[in-house]
Amino acid sequence: MALIEMSDEVKIDFPEFAFKNHSVLVPSMDVIDTSIPVDKELDDPYFRDGVFTAGKSERDFNVVIRAFRNTDIPITIVCTDDYPITETDITSNIRILRFSQVSHEQYYALAGQAFAY
Repeated sequence: MALIEMSDEVKIDFPEFAFKNHSVLVPSMDVIDTSIPVDKELDDPYFRDGVFTAGKSERDFNVVIRAFRNTDIPITIVCTDDYPITETDITSNIRILRFSQVSHEQYYALAGQAFAY
């Protein structure tokens, strides 16, 4: 079952939580150790408990940048090394990391910090 279908079923079964963010870690390894801390160089206190978004090039992170720039909501985007970020007006609340900058362990540690991903 697709994640969207699962989310829709949750909204039907629990209408009082219809507008709550539902999130899931998508494993790329057999075992995910969620107790690994975020590396010091990536652990910017401003971005803790912000929004974490990541994926492959089919996601349009330029839309995310346009939606959240000039807000006070901290956003961390993790994208492929060759993904073209064409937006030039990137405000200080948006942090862009390339997959080559983040190990698998740090990817999940960053995602675990966020309240939505």
